[in-house]
Amino acid sequence: MITSGTPVDWRDLQEQVAGILRECGFTAEVEKTLATVRGNTSVDIYAEETVKGRKYVILSECKHWTAAVPQQVIHAFRTTVADVGANVGYVIASNGFQSGAFAASELTNLELTWEQFQAAFEESSGAGRLFNAR
Repeated sequence: MITSGTPVDWRDLQEQVAGILRECGFTAEVEKTLATVRGNTSVDIYAEETVKGRKYVILSECKHWTAAVPQQVIHAFRTTVADVGANVGYVIASNGFQSGAFAASELTNLELTWEQFQAAFEESSGAGRLFNAR
C-alpha cells in the first residue's frame, strides 16, 4: 500500500487521494463542480492526465463516515461517472460499504475501497515514500 496512515477526517482523506494522483502525474482538483447532461454536480476529486493526446479522467468520492456507505450512493456516483464520461470512479470509504454497494458496482467502472485505489496507483507513484512517513 502507498500509505499505511489512516486519514483523520474527510479533508485529510480527500487530500491524500489527490496527493497520490498528483504523484502519479495527474492534475487533481479537490471539490470540483462539473457540468453534466443532468445539470451541475460536485465531486470530491477530479483528476485528469493526457497521454499521447488521449485524456484519462478519474473521479473520486471520499466518504469518511461513521456508517457504511449504502448502495444508493454507488448508484448516484455511477451515474455521475457515466454522465461526465470519466474512465473510472473510486468511492473510498473509511468504514466500509453495505452489502448492496458491492453488487451495485459489479460490471461497472467503479472501484470501492481505499486499498483498491492505492493498489491501482502504487507501481506508478513515488507516493509510497512520501505518504508512508505520515
